[in-house]
Formats: sequence, structure tokens, C-alpha cells
Amino acid sequence: MNFFVPTDPYEPYDIYILVDPRDNAVYYIGITTNVVNRYKQHLKKKDCNALKTAWIQDLQKQGLLPQLHIIERVKGLKPAKERERYWFHFYGKQGSPLTNIHGNPYDRPKNIGVVS
Repeated sequence: MNFFVPTDPYEPYDIYILVDPRDNAVYYIGITTNVVNRYKQHLKKKDCNALKTAWIQDLQKQGLLPQLHIIERVKGLKPAKERERYWFHFYGKQGSPLTNIHGNPYDRPKNIGVVS
């Protein structure tokens, strides 16, 4: 028997950034309900984001790790995704070298592949 347990619509989500300690540039923006576990996943390369993985491996070769900064906390998945999108565009406009799978929307012609 399958049981569907809906997520709490008021569950807190952290919107966070991963920052390169060499130049303080923002390389990744994400959301999570457990920032410690999510950070460990990034470090263990537990996803299919080759660009982010290469960046983290480059840092690790130099004995460094990305810095994680929580930039906002919101309640609920939908508001969290909306705020993540806001910050994605905010840092994209600033020219941050984003490694999110969607990349920097301001580096691509006609915003190909951008979350809207």
C-alpha cells in the first residue's frame, strides 16, 4: 500500500549560496530544508551538475571548500522556489559565475534554458 504524506506547507526552507573563498564570487544558489546535509551532498558530488562539481574539485585540490551562506529563510516550498528564482536572477545580473544547471541567465543568448 502506498502512503502519500504531503509536505508541510509551512516547512521552513533556507535559500543559500555557495561562494568561492578565493574571490568571494557566488557560484551556486539553492534551497533546502537541511542545510548541513545539503552542503555535504555538494562536497560529495551527489548530483549531476558537472560544472559545479568541477568548481568544487578545483577548490578541494587547493585545500579549500566553498563557503555556504544562508541568505534567506521562507516557509513553504513554493515561496522558497520563487525566492530562489529571485536570487538566481539577482546574482545573474551582477555577473556571478553561476554553476547551477540552468547557468547564468545573463550569459546566454535569449535566456535559453532559464527557469522563468
